[in-house]
Amino acid sequence: MDKRLLHGARNYGPHALPHAPETPPCARCQHSPTAPPGTPITLNDAEVGSMCSSQDHVGLALLKLSALEQPLQAGGHTLIARPPVWLLAGVQAEQENAPTPPPKNSDTSGLLFHDLPSPYPSALETMLDAVSFDKAGLVAAIAQQHDTGEVLMIAWMNRDALRETLQTGRVCYYSRSRQKLWRKGETSGQIQHLHEARLDCDADAVLVLVNQIGVACHTGRRSCFYRAFGTDGLLELTKPEIDPNQLYGHSHG
Repeated sequence: MDKRLLHGARNYGPHALPHAPETPPCARCQHSPTAPPGTPITLNDAEVGSMCSSQDHVGLALLKLSALEQPLQAGGHTLIARPPVWLLAGVQAEQENAPTPPPKNSDTSGLLFHDLPSPYPSALETMLDAVSFDKAGLVAAIAQQHDTGEVLMIAWMNRDALRETLQTGRVCYYSRSRQKLWRKGETSGQIQHLHEARLDCDADAVLVLVNQIGVACHTGRRSCFYRAFGTDGLLELTKPEIDPNQLYGHSHG
């Protein structure tokens, strides 16, 4: 493999193509669902990785670098490891003797799903400077499912949380009660993968378009906005999909 790819070949999103007709298609895109977590991923009958998490036709997987752009198999599905834009840009930049994007992590044996370009350090700090954090150093962050438009939750980010979100592709917030960073799903496993982040016109709110794995609300519901204002009071729109105690015990995150 071209060693230049080691600068950025950390992140790939295995996207399952419809392969097994007997598998019910995803209601959102009509593709067959991705293989479940723990499913071995093979290339020419040799294991090259495994599924870590999945929802619909998108999954998180760890893959060897040798699996780059190869047709892979996982549980009867054909997977394609697609190079993200930032990797292609990095290779081109090196060919032109320009700076390359920073590596995602130091583990060259595995790949982690992340479809977003990783900002150059100087550009990242400039973008963070544009955010109007409040006196406590926080900015409101609204999470929305990227493909359906479903509003999932609102939380807070400080500069470090937003920086980490943009760098890693895993959404990170700031807990005002615990006074520390918290990565969505670090306790519950209900992870949010970043697809795009936007800043509003006043620069005092951030919209994160995500792929939500599981539920977003600590009550066990898909969305935190499960109550509507009605003529006779608040109306409960959805029921919990999972018992919160199974996710968090006595805490949530």
